[in-house]
Amino acid sequence: MNRILRFLNFRYGINDFKINEKSPLEKRKNIKDKEEKTQKITARFLEQDFYKKAKSIMTYISFKDEVQTDKLIDVMLSDGKVLSSPECLKNYELIARRFKSVDELTVGAYGIKVATGDVVRDIDLVIVPGVAFNLHLHRIGYGAGYYDRFLKDKNVVTVGLFYEEQRTDFSESDHDIALDYIITEERVIKKGDIK
Repeated sequence: MNRILRFLNFRYGINDFKINEKSPLEKRKNIKDKEEKTQKITARFLEQDFYKKAKSIMTYISFKDEVQTDKLIDVMLSDGKVLSSPECLKNYELIARRFKSVDELTVGAYGIKVATGDVVRDIDLVIVPGVAFNLHLHRIGYGAGYYDRFLKDKNVVTVGLFYEEQRTDFSESDHDIALDYIITEERVIKKGDIK
């Protein structure tokens, strides 16, 4: 865990993550009532116009203590959305692969489930995971920059699903891509809400 804390301090230029304090990963792991909070986050997400308008959605497949996406995926599939999931390639690139059922998913890099269908290039909405977020709509991921590189030149709506307790203050880097929305169990934050 100390290695992760040192990386976060180096990567984000912050000293908020002291060795004797809980890291963002530890905080997320210890969040209570995750299932109930996930239900609220899912309901908020499904109410949004950007979801209703989207035809093709790339979503992360939840892993460990992330906001769970299994029930959300079921609803999106039943709503007729074209779904894809990210696949992390060895060259630190990310591609989107289509899936029509969760039964098609296999275990990929880092133990994360991935789709093996066709590569999807036409995407309207990207749902991203994260370790922490700030009120400037930036997120801390796992540090490899997959999503930042993937989203850099894309014209898509981006939304992060987080538990409210994952909010923290940190300075983002120049190459970090701000999200369009962050949804927690308590609120929807969109660009321009917080100055």
